[in-house]
Amino acid sequence: MPNSTVDETKANVAHTPDVKQLSPSSYAPDESTKNGDIDDATDGNASAQSTIESSLTQSSQSEHPIIEFGYGGLIKDLSAWSKIGLPKFVIASHIDVEQIEFISKFRSSAGHDFSDSFESCCSMKHYYRPLDYYDSRFTQPIYSPVDGVLLYISDRSYGSSSNEWEIAFEEASGKTVPADYLDLDLYIRPDNAPNVWVRHMHVNPIYEILDVVSITSPIDLMMGTARPSEIGFRVTAGDLIGHGLGEISITKHHDGTGIPTPCNSKRTRSEWANSPGCKEVISHHSVFELMSDEVFEEYEKNSQVGRADFIIPVEERKANFLECDGEDFLNPGSTGDPEVFVRLQ
Repeated sequence: MPNSTVDETKANVAHTPDVKQLSPSSYAPDESTKNGDIDDATDGNASAQSTIESSLTQSSQSEHPIIEFGYGGLIKDLSAWSKIGLPKFVIASHIDVEQIEFISKFRSSAGHDFSDSFESCCSMKHYYRPLDYYDSRFTQPIYSPVDGVLLYISDRSYGSSSNEWEIAFEEASGKTVPADYLDLDLYIRPDNAPNVWVRHMHVNPIYEILDVVSITSPIDLMMGTARPSEIGFRVTAGDLIGHGLGEISITKHHDGTGIPTPCNSKRTRSEWANSPGCKEVISHHSVFELMSDEVFEEYEKNSQVGRADFIIPVEERKANFLECDGEDFLNPGSTGDPEVFVRLQ
């Protein structure tokens, strides 16, 4: 069970991994991670990943860490680190799994096109639908799934449809959105994957986070003018970070500045092709690909599922491709479709 309290002293960032002491070029390339598949990108390079995890863990305890991060907040040499397979750095559940009824599949037609530099017209993230969605929409606890530092908060004000979720909620439930609810996206850099952003979407963060991390806009992220918090908010896996939806994405940066990018659809990549955000080379990964066995056991308690149940393989998606009109799927999926959502209970 995730921790339900947060030590306020964590606003002062603790030791950061001594990433400069690692040599990415000494590890064998693992190109399969670009596809975000579960055919074990994380196991095919086990020896290298074990070395990475061990080195990062040891260096995080250093009294005088040597930091070599880029100005975007991620490791500076992203191109070298892109050759390294990602370890299973998700060591806590970001949500109380026993309260979840449906989870969308990676590369499904749930929601809208959310894709990376290598794929298009599919949803490369996960939606979590709780049993009592309308009652818990604004009170569902969200936890950090990793040890790391929260460095960015972004609002969701960009675009003409930015408040569609609010309209849909009020029409379906007859309730109004709480006046003090902040609908924000939180970005955490994991200690054991310093070339990755873990993004929590539609979350109202705890006050301690807002005290030390300012809110930026999607436009600032796209134009490359946003910068990470100078202090940041250090989190331990299982720490409460806010309340809201369990919607989560994990993005590996292969090249660029390392600034989180809102360039996550084919249409956006076309319309904003010359913007700094769309010049970032990224790949999205499923949280089920990167969670520890202990975390996945929480899902197995509720249903007879395997990791592969939550991920549509890239080959299958290409063979049965989806069609999009802009960012919208021509045939959007629903919770009742087992090809799109996994039902836990």
